Amino acid sequence: MADKPKLHLVLYAGTVYASNSLPAGCLPRLLALMLTEAVWPLAVGGMVASAIRFARGQIEWRSWIQVLLWLLVPCACVVTRRPAMYDGYRHFLFVLPPVFIGGGLALDACWSRLRRPAVQAAIDALLLLPGLVGIIHLHSYPDAYCNSPAGGVEGAFRRYETDC
Repeated sequence: MADKPKLHLVLYAGTVYASNSLPAGCLPRLLALMLTEAVWPLAVGGMVASAIRFARGQIEWRSWIQVLLWLLVPCACVVTRRPAMYDGYRHFLFVLPPVFIGGGLALDACWSRLRRPAVQAAIDALLLLPGLVGIIHLHSYPDAYCNSPAGGVEGAFRRYETDC
């Protein structure tokens, strides 16, 4: 299906492209700009925490390599083959579960060191705050969310598709 796409015009980084000629870094950039601020630091932290656990013999490599490949293979395919993309990263939502698994591993590692419930609750609140503010601010159009590095929806307006 990716080789015989329906072509659309797509607004990306302030330029209109045909959906089959977007730049190679389109998907990674959209994922970086359209997910809440805490997602990628947590995902990377989870990957580091899992590497440490693997080195200590606390997790089996087969489990974690499957999760990594679940994310890396489709993203590498999109970057190298550059299939048609439209509606943001909607057609690639299946790559998000391993990102959130990594985030969960980071939180697990953090909570194993910080055993005070008040500190955990404060960190949870800080991690959830950008998403909650976005939900409230964008009600009833939450799919238009863009994070602060993107300048929010206002910064992404006329630079990226903000509503699928």
